[in-house]
Amino acid sequence: MFTRRVAVGIVSTLVFAGLLGTPARAAEVTGKWSWTVRVQDQEIQRLAEFKQTGEKLTGMLTGGNQPVSEIQEGMVKGDQISFVLLRERDGQQIRIRYEGKLAGDTIKGKITIPIGGENRTFDWDAKRVKAAAIAGNWTSAVKGPDGEEVMLRFEFRQEGDKLAGQVIRAEDKKYELREGKFAAGEVSFLVVADDDGRELQARFKGKLEGDTIKGKITLTVGGQDRELDWEAKRAAA
Repeated sequence: MFTRRVAVGIVSTLVFAGLLGTPARAAEVTGKWSWTVRVQDQEIQRLAEFKQTGEKLTGMLTGGNQPVSEIQEGMVKGDQISFVLLRERDGQQIRIRYEGKLAGDTIKGKITIPIGGENRTFDWDAKRVKAAAIAGNWTSAVKGPDGEEVMLRFEFRQEGDKLAGQVIRAEDKKYELREGKFAAGEVSFLVVADDDGRELQARFKGKLEGDTIKGKITLTVGGQDRELDWEAKRAAA
């Protein structure tokens, strides 16, 4: 017979099974992070690249006038993150401790730094650095040295920091990208074409900002350089 006691027992079993069978997801810290810390009226920009293996946290930290440093004693427990940075000052080893809580793409916590024989704490607010993507189709109207506007299309393929693809003129002339690179929002590549029997080199350099690339094109023909403005827009899907 299905009694109230049986019903309560089933519900209790389901509730406890759910609680025990669904452990809290561990924080995922792997990746690049940046933050600014203000110490003694100085703002210092920091950039870290973390790698998480289970509860172990390793990585490198750069910024300020300090050399690249490897973090020590890195731990990730639940959403709590901590590590130590070792520095040398006047022949003494200084331990700088970071402790924070991960929430999505933000870590908020405290930095403890020994200053003048006392431990002082500073706010720590780190943001995940999201990789920009440049792959896809782009369009650009470029004014040549004679003032004539040339329409260009770009088909970019991205593999890590390597950039490949084509530049296509309005009349469907296609040129392969050479020496293509894309890192930290900076894009550069070389296009080589034939200009009435002479080799023309166009070196593109720019910075990605959302769906726009702004920069310069350096044209080299017959040993002479000419610089042009370059602005490309991401083509609608």
